[in-house]
Amino acid sequence: MKKVILFFIANLVCFANAQRLINEPFYSIGSDDMEYFYQSNDTLYVYKCNSVISKKPTSRPSNHYKILDIIEKPKNYFVVKIEKLDSLIMTKNPYPENRFSIHIFKKNGSKELTDERAIIQLTKNEIDNYPIQDSLFNNNFGSTYFSQTYMQEVSKLKKIESEEDAKKIMTEMDSKETQKIIKNYENSNMSLYSSNFMETLISKFCVKLGYSPFKATVILGVLGSKYPEEVKRKMLAEYYK
Repeated sequence: MKKVILFFIANLVCFANAQRLINEPFYSIGSDDMEYFYQSNDTLYVYKCNSVISKKPTSRPSNHYKILDIIEKPKNYFVVKIEKLDSLIMTKNPYPENRFSIHIFKKNGSKELTDERAIIQLTKNEIDNYPIQDSLFNNNFGSTYFSQTYMQEVSKLKKIESEEDAKKIMTEMDSKETQKIIKNYENSNMSLYSSNFMETLISKFCVKLGYSPFKATVILGVLGSKYPEEVKRKMLAEYYK
């Protein structure tokens, strides 16, 4: 009985000391669907969703990872070492040796978390001995995730409903300053389309101009299309359900 109690206490201490990257869900705004990260003890879960959740997730996660280590660095940087726990299907090696990765996150207050760099497909030995050098912290670009609290706030902003609304947002996207940011991102060998970088930019401009960023990329595409006005209205009504 004493051994059971000691084991239970040890587990409680472990959970209490689990390193935390986030204290609430953080969302990625994609071109259509969204996904969010949820941390429970030393496990990071990824869920697909269509809207901001209001309670603890109950659906099955699309991916989950074990947080091996979180190293806090100056200027709000965090080095996060993780192990992918999902098994690969249709393979004789469902848990490959190179299932480990290192992510360089930067926090912008409590509302934004940017994944500026990812070193993927590492073995356990490689991740344990990977040199954490200053050069890892000079990217300044990446996929940005927004806190649930912030997402609940911006969801109350006005909808993008007219071509005039779309034009205001696209004017920001076409500015020289924005095009310079995009060019620098491309020069960093990061794909504009394999991350949510473009969606992040559009989302930030939406909020800046007082518009809700939800499904903004798709809605802008509809408003900028050559569809008849009646078709556009029906498509927007469908997206805003």
